[in-house]
Amino acid sequence: DLSDNNLLVLPKEIGSLKKLMKLNLGKNNLTSLPAEIGKLETIKTLILYQNSLRVLAPESLQNLSGLKFLDLGLNQLEELPDSVSGLKSLVSLDISWNSLRKLSKGIGQLPSLEILDMSRNELRRLPDSLHSLSSLEVLRVRHNELVER
Repeated sequence: DLSDNNLLVLPKEIGSLKKLMKLNLGKNNLTSLPAEIGKLETIKTLILYQNSLRVLAPESLQNLSGLKFLDLGLNQLEELPDSVSGLKSLVSLDISWNSLRKLSKGIGQLPSLEILDMSRNELRRLPDSLHSLSSLEVLRVRHNELVER
């Protein structure tokens, strides 16, 4: 648990923790993640809420196929990388309280996703691919800028 510190940078050596199951980096000052975080192939829970993340590099997520819980709430993200579509085991995704204006089609390629919170962003429309989320039980989209087509 590395939460509630003043971390500005996550060391690249984090990628050598091959058996890590949970990583809580909430409430820090991270602006980016090293690509090496994508080497945590056994990780199930990744908590990154309340940082200053603006961009997620595609390689930071692409190998995390066993990830079940991803919390990116309270950051400054303007978009999610298309590599989010590779998170086939993801059950819960919190991207609330960011600056997201649109979502990639890849968001609809998450067959295990049950909870999706995208509240308090700047979304103007939802991707058509959302209808493909056959396991989705909870969808939170309040406080966005959605408009009718």
